[in-house]
Amino acid sequence: PDIELHLMGRASLRRADTRIQADRLDYDMVQDRVQAQGGVKVDRGGNLFEGTSLDLRVDAFSGHFLDTQYRFIKGGGYGQATRLEFIDDQRIRAQEATYTTCTAKPGPGWMPEWIVKATQLDLNNEGNEARAKGASLRFKDITVPVPEITFPMTDARKSGLLPPLIGVDSVNGLTYIQP
Repeated sequence: PDIELHLMGRASLRRADTRIQADRLDYDMVQDRVQAQGGVKVDRGGNLFEGTSLDLRVDAFSGHFLDTQYRFIKGGGYGQATRLEFIDDQRIRAQEATYTTCTAKPGPGWMPEWIVKATQLDLNNEGNEARAKGASLRFKDITVPVPEITFPMTDARKSGLLPPLIGVDSVNGLTYIQP
């Protein structure tokens, strides 16, 4: 009893700002490792994760989560992935993942205004950056494949050079505008 804990039913484990709920929880106190199956929900500092199976070192917040939906309190981003790898409490690697910050509206036909789909999505809360590899960006009804893209996880802007507007007409001649 002082080394391993097995809970079944509406099981719950709380540790600092982490709360884990599942149909079954197995907790190894020596390794500080929890394995959870069935209706798994994790709340880590307001960030929410739901999936089918979890294997996690609680204090280090490292491990993996299968068939997961996630929502981040900072920036309001959310999505889903076939597998999440928690590298630490600030960094996550998602496989076959989606990400958007559009607010869901009720109804069966709703689609977000924009969404990134990627084979690998690296999320860094501390650096406020997401990096998508093997991705496609869908904006409204247009999908653009991109091999790799980075974007902020909040509404912060990302610096970079925007393309200029160049025009020629009979009144002004040559015009050049750099945004």
